[in-house]
Amino acid sequence: MFAAGATQTNSVNACPLGANLVIMKSALIIIFMALTLYTQAQVELPYQYHSSAVLIEINQGMEFGSGLLYKDSGSLYLVTAKHVLGRDSVDERKNILFNLKDHSCVLTIYGDVDTGIAKRHILHLNLIDARELGLIRIHPTQDLIAIKIAQISEKVYFSRAINFLEKQEGAQFSAFSIENLGRFSEIRPTSDIFVFGYPKSIGLLEIPQYEFNRPLVEKGIVSALNYQNKTIILSCPSYGGNSGGPVVQMRPNGLRLIGVVVQYIPYYDPKSGILLNSGYSVALPIETLLELIEN
Repeated sequence: MFAAGATQTNSVNACPLGANLVIMKSALIIIFMALTLYTQAQVELPYQYHSSAVLIEINQGMEFGSGLLYKDSGSLYLVTAKHVLGRDSVDERKNILFNLKDHSCVLTIYGDVDTGIAKRHILHLNLIDARELGLIRIHPTQDLIAIKIAQISEKVYFSRAINFLEKQEGAQFSAFSIENLGRFSEIRPTSDIFVFGYPKSIGLLEIPQYEFNRPLVEKGIVSALNYQNKTIILSCPSYGGNSGGPVVQMRPNGLRLIGVVVQYIPYYDPKSGILLNSGYSVALPIETLLELIEN
């Protein structure tokens, strides 16, 4: 009787011990996850990512957008959304034509945005010359354009379509390359992303709450992947001026350029009867850029 009782007593004592181990294990997992999230939240981007967005201004600054620099083994390209620089049209034979909004644009490229003193280059890009020289590559079906602005060998030789309006010592060109690209197949929803650009449409000129000619960074996540359209849905709002800006994803092995912002997702407000910004954006994956450059 007592032996049986002792066995029962031992069993009763064993239950809290097992439960405590489970609780401790769960607590350690939660702490580890919290530390991981905290560590990710504390990640500071290197300055070259902050300065990776290019300000593009056309029609004497009345229209604007964002872009990025991409380099391969021999060339340096300006990449942006097509609608930043022009519009598609269809001729009488149903051929798709690309019409430039203006004959030229001005590019502002920051080499360092971490200091109060801006280090930048300001370039004038003659789009007519670039087109005549065969430097413009236009994606036939997607909202993407790439313009070869320089040849790279031991030095960088800029095209004659480029003219420097301002050149500051110490300002470096921050260009993405094949080594820091992230493919569509590798992207997972809920992963952290950063969007860089120049949303100069927000704010009031008479109340300058931020510097309009310096890039803004937004942080969000990959909300979804649209496999049918092969686009990336971001939980980041985009505004006038964000189009063409780079999207960078945080990964365990570093930061990767995964796409280019091209649209915001609207929603219809029945009370006002107008379309409003939903806070979600659409980006083209990096494969679209590679198709454009390689083909």
